[in-house]
Amino acid sequence: FSCAMRKSCCFLLVLMRAGRFGSDGASWRNRKVAVILVGHARTYDLTCRSVRENLIGLEANKEWEFWLFALTYSLRDRKRGGDRSRHTRSDGRVTLERVREKYWNVRPERLEVRVVEEREIKELLPRSVRLTPDASYRAQHKHRVSMMFRTIAEAHAMVRAQERRMRHLFGLIVKLRFDLKLLAPFELDASFFRAPSDLVVVAPAQMDPGPSGLSPQQIRTRPCNANGTARPTWIQDHIAYGTSRAMAHFINGTDAYMRAGAKGNISPEIILANVAIRRRVLVKCDARLRYTIIR
Repeated sequence: FSCAMRKSCCFLLVLMRAGRFGSDGASWRNRKVAVILVGHARTYDLTCRSVRENLIGLEANKEWEFWLFALTYSLRDRKRGGDRSRHTRSDGRVTLERVREKYWNVRPERLEVRVVEEREIKELLPRSVRLTPDASYRAQHKHRVSMMFRTIAEAHAMVRAQERRMRHLFGLIVKLRFDLKLLAPFELDASFFRAPSDLVVVAPAQMDPGPSGLSPQQIRTRPCNANGTARPTWIQDHIAYGTSRAMAHFINGTDAYMRAGAKGNISPEIILANVAIRRRVLVKCDARLRYTIIR
């Protein structure tokens, strides 16, 4: 071999050892996946099995090592479908044990659950989106969305803390909600990414109809295609997965919403699209990802 050829081969070998490229240019040595699960756990019993069977326990995902990071409130609705302003307090330790029971196929050391009081999250919000006694409906909506985004950011902080302990990033991060039900196998497809450093997020084409009353046509990322060349102007925030770097930008869009959303009537989906464009994050749609919301 010539000197130049030897240098090229050594450089490629270093990249492969670092986990940046596999033999097919799409697979990685880093097979750790962080699953973020957030929100109210009121319909948890109706959705957890679908996540366990269609994602974490899926045969097609057996090469991936799943870590679960869940964040939920210490309040659960007293009656699903009833008055959601009426709550009953539940013990955080019971919630933790129930999560461990439902996701029995996740090793205990790879499962972290944080149970918070609503006031803890409220205190983290900017004053501009906090509720006042005379708050309008629009202000109440911004407050609820800000609460949701703040819980996502807090759960992501749990992931980042684990990455610091491991001294390396997760290969992929998956964002889900407690009230999200997977309707088909959720196969993690490495072909969407060229390398773990890619700024790529994968989202479903659209939501399936369900009992939540949400319109599937409205709850979809648009425009969107499988190769990421279509720059979305509206990104759904229910479910997504991507590289650690890309998901950090995607999740940090929550702060952008609280800054911009507080000043005007800007939807969180538009804010996420603006963040993706500004941070050069490609959004790719996978029509195989099928889900609905159970409220």
